[in-house]
Amino acid sequence: LKWLYTVGAQEAVETASDLVEAQNVVDNVFGASAASIDAWVKTSAMDYGLSDFQAKDFTGKLGAMLQTAGIDQVQSAEMAINLAALAGDMASMYNMSQEEAFAKIRSGMTGEKEPEENLEQYIHNSVLHLSLPTHYENISSTKIRDNIDLNRDISNLIDDNVQNYIYDMGLYTMEPLYKKMVRTKPINTVVTARASENLRIELKLGFLSEVTPEHLAKEQILVIRDEKEYNRIQGVVLFHRLNFTELYEECQDPVLTSHLRKNISGKIAVISGIYGTVSETDDTRQTVLTEMIAYCLKREYTYIMYLHGKESEDLLLRQGFVPLSVADDCYIVNLTNPVILFFDTYSAFKEPFGSNTNIRKTIFSCHQKLQRAISRLYPGNLVLSLDSDILNHRLMKLITRENQVPATPLAVRQLGEKMVVPFGNILKGILVPNCVTKSLDTDKLYDPDMQQFDIREFPNYAPLRTQIRTIKSFGRPVILVNDLYHKSFRMEKLDPLLKEENVPISKIIVGVLSGNGSDLAKLQNKKIDSAYFVPNMRSWFIESNLYPFIGGDSIKVKADKKQPSTILPSINPILPYYLPHFLDHIAPKAFYEMSEVCLENAKEILRCVEKEYQKLSGRKLTMERLGEIMAVPRCPDVGKSISYSPHESPSSYIEYEEQKLVRLKNLIDLMDDSETRRNL
Repeated sequence: LKWLYTVGAQEAVETASDLVEAQNVVDNVFGASAASIDAWVKTSAMDYGLSDFQAKDFTGKLGAMLQTAGIDQVQSAEMAINLAALAGDMASMYNMSQEEAFAKIRSGMTGEKEPEENLEQYIHNSVLHLSLPTHYENISSTKIRDNIDLNRDISNLIDDNVQNYIYDMGLYTMEPLYKKMVRTKPINTVVTARASENLRIELKLGFLSEVTPEHLAKEQILVIRDEKEYNRIQGVVLFHRLNFTELYEECQDPVLTSHLRKNISGKIAVISGIYGTVSETDDTRQTVLTEMIAYCLKREYTYIMYLHGKESEDLLLRQGFVPLSVADDCYIVNLTNPVILFFDTYSAFKEPFGSNTNIRKTIFSCHQKLQRAISRLYPGNLVLSLDSDILNHRLMKLITRENQVPATPLAVRQLGEKMVVPFGNILKGILVPNCVTKSLDTDKLYDPDMQQFDIREFPNYAPLRTQIRTIKSFGRPVILVNDLYHKSFRMEKLDPLLKEENVPISKIIVGVLSGNGSDLAKLQNKKIDSAYFVPNMRSWFIESNLYPFIGGDSIKVKADKKQPSTILPSINPILPYYLPHFLDHIAPKAFYEMSEVCLENAKEILRCVEKEYQKLSGRKLTMERLGEIMAVPRCPDVGKSISYSPHESPSSYIEYEEQKLVRLKNLIDLMDDSETRRNL
């Protein structure tokens, strides 16, 4: 009896060990999609006569084979489940063991003949053996991929129709098979009304060496720290709330005091100093000022003023500050109707281009020019620029906190209970640490006249209902994620489908929540959280959408057969394309100048990318290769009778767009004169 117990215990330990090993294989092979394997094993594998170990062992091995053929994690997980289930069915139908049935399926995939021939004894009809011509036997997807990447001919490897399809769809380019981790800028913001002794010492040794302790004691202090650099301080803003009873003491100027009493009211913050570092790819003064402005917006401040801001003039002007006529070193900005600018251009490019130093320098310089142009649309009103890397970091913290998991990847993988589902532009195709992540691929599709739009599935993706059913199959509560919640058009489309399919929504997490969006969420009884809150947002721009060939809004047009089907016809909300309906009461000249800056920026960025692409690949970047550098390749819609040459560079077409814009200048000047006369 003791011997039986010992043997039984030993077998149990070995079985448990085998199961752990099989689970490790599943986790490594399928990544985030391992959750769908686990769910199937838990709920359905027994229906096919498979034990937990057999189900995970079979799917892990099948997934590894499928992914070597270029199939991604999500698709290979689905196929592995179907094939493992087939092994169970075959074992039952032909009275063989599950391992034997699995071996025969695997042999069919690898081309082994003997197990296949053994299976013929169970088939009662005649068997037809198919074989490839000898010259095709050594062809593989890897060879096709390598030849395409090296710009070599593949006509001798595959049929002409298949070759044309590969080129048309932009297939077999060298891209990662797995979801990438999100790029973030790990900034931690801390606001304190009274500096501790340690903080005063830290500031004295850093940015505030000349600020006295007495002055510091009067100020609120906002600091940003880099979490990757041992929480080292990256920037500081000193500010305080303006007390109108002590306005003269604050200004020390009777004319300025009188002007402020007549023209401003409400809750006003006064900046005493902005400190940070500036490089060709970053400006921590911009970051810390944005965080300070966001802090004030959330607390319903109406104005921010900088009494002696001449040294920071360019930085202030880019945020919408204007100098006062009675004191040109005093700058002020109105916070009541801000414009939001999402700085996301880096993420429009695939790697290694998105992290290329020269490209990042160019994009950063262009971003600052765009800030100045947008600030001239509504002089004196806030332009809040939000860096997508910082926004991503804040979203990651909110998501992982909601899912009760760490915000950094763990050595031993531990997934949270809830599933993360981005349903807009932000975090699309990105893996959130320690979370099952599956995008709901949607797109805003405009009518050709740009008067109306519809929320649809993204081009070449499954219908929205099918995507939602896939999400439901994971059997997890869902955290929906988007960049903005204002008028909630996407949610309005998705909400009925999610309810019909009984998908449990735990919470909605967004980058920016407007006051209007907050009201809608409360009205619809939705739980929502955000990285930033803007009480009364005027309008917003997504920077990449302003640049032709880099971004844009999708438009309903008939596909051009001469154009690669992966390049989406789009419209950019600038001239010479169209004037967005959400821009009201702006000077025509200001919008013309902003459009001019956008075209110049697009041309400058694309020329830099073309140069770096040439260095990396030894080839010219042309329209037909646009999909090799862009996450979502787009081109401005030019009508059904005109098409782009596949051999021209994208930047060369921007020059044509600039010429179109110049033709509108006289009309803009005429409109501007009419507007001026009407105002007079």
